[in-house]
Amino acid sequence: MAEAETLTLILIPCLPFELAAAMVEEHHRHSVPPPRLNVRFCIGAALEGEDALAAAAIVGRPNARHLDDGWTAEVLRLVARPGAPLGACSALYAAAWRAWRAMGGLRIVTYTLATESGASLRGAGWTRGPEAGGQQWTCPARPRERREIFERAKWRWERTLWDPTLELPPCPSRAVPGAAWRRVTRTEDPEGSLFPGEADLSDGRPGGLTGEGGNFGEAT
Repeated sequence: MAEAETLTLILIPCLPFELAAAMVEEHHRHSVPPPRLNVRFCIGAALEGEDALAAAAIVGRPNARHLDDGWTAEVLRLVARPGAPLGACSALYAAAWRAWRAMGGLRIVTYTLATESGASLRGAGWTRGPEAGGQQWTCPARPRERREIFERAKWRWERTLWDPTLELPPCPSRAVPGAAWRRVTRTEDPEGSLFPGEADLSDGRPGGLTGEGGNFGEAT
């Protein structure tokens, strides 16, 4: 019996938005590319030795206002072309979380239709949260295009370093441009700490920030 061919998936950091958007336009089942201004970064994946993208992820500011706190990012779109290797989507979900953590983020979210299994997210260690969606985003004060997809039930998925029972502190990138910060008092990071010297605050507050340490939280 012939041995199965081994496929090597290569991650492409800093993928240009135009390439990721083109993948969404061509292969996404029900969504169009997000507005460019909402995007923070894109990641691609390709098979070793091939020029064509196998999958792409677009990460940006959360669409939900109550999640747009500076600490949270959202995988706005993730798409794979037909015939992409199994695991490509999981690899991009995991890479998006690692990249956002390295940028100082504490939480990342995304959404799937309630009819979708979420297997790629589970494979990347994401946890399913509350149900979402089911209504149009338009309102008299802020009219928007009405789309059928908005009315379909969805699940929110996330990965976080923050204790969900605690309120996230104000993000320094929203208040003190260029300040130096470090993260402290978080739930244990199973993948290892990204920054040395993390410790509890001396005043006993339940999680937060101290103005010491490496450059973290530059204004965006």
